[in-house]
Amino acid sequence: MLLQMESMVLNKSRKEVSDPEVAAFLTEAASVRYFEPFLGQECTLKDAASQLKISMSGLFYWLQRMLDLQILEVSRIQERRGRAIKHYRSVADGFFIPFHLTRAGTHEDMLRDREKPQQDLLIRSMARVREKQPQKWGILLSREEPGLIRSMFASADGPAKAGAQSPASMSGWITAHLSPAQASMLQQRMQDLLQEVTLMGEAGEGEHYVLHVGMAPTGQDHS
Repeated sequence: MLLQMESMVLNKSRKEVSDPEVAAFLTEAASVRYFEPFLGQECTLKDAASQLKISMSGLFYWLQRMLDLQILEVSRIQERRGRAIKHYRSVADGFFIPFHLTRAGTHEDMLRDREKPQQDLLIRSMARVREKQPQKWGILLSREEPGLIRSMFASADGPAKAGAQSPASMSGWITAHLSPAQASMLQQRMQDLLQEVTLMGEAGEGEHYVLHVGMAPTGQDHS
């Protein structure tokens, strides 16, 4: 699975794509899945086929296609008795595909396409947790401030305190007036949080969670 994280710069080698064919290959779910086992790491044809749950002969076509596109290379050859084993690796640890080379019509189209799978996963996961909780869930309609009415899916008991739920889950949406300095500070805190959780998750311990943070000026005046 590809980790999708917008606007975060990774400290790894990165290649900017200029070939439309390469761009199409790397942005289409039907093709990029065959590239994932080799992205930023060595992998043999046999191991990649096992990860993808397809036959080696079925993967060979895609392997040759990736070699032809020059996004994959033979990183080393393992000599042994009989046929040597080739190890393959992507030619860079990351690939940047400029927007104009994608098939998205607008930036909104791209965001919806990129984020919908993760948004759907978050919603399914939260629903599964809430269905098992004893709280009474429903729609809370309230006036938060003059001119702002909020309708949200909430618990009749109010927000759960940290540590009171197992497993932990939450979702919250707000609109707020922020100065440029405040918005910039909040953005940095959110980026720091994502980085912190990413490092925490590298240990691979505990339950698998999906986490999303986001913010943007709406361009609307609610005053």
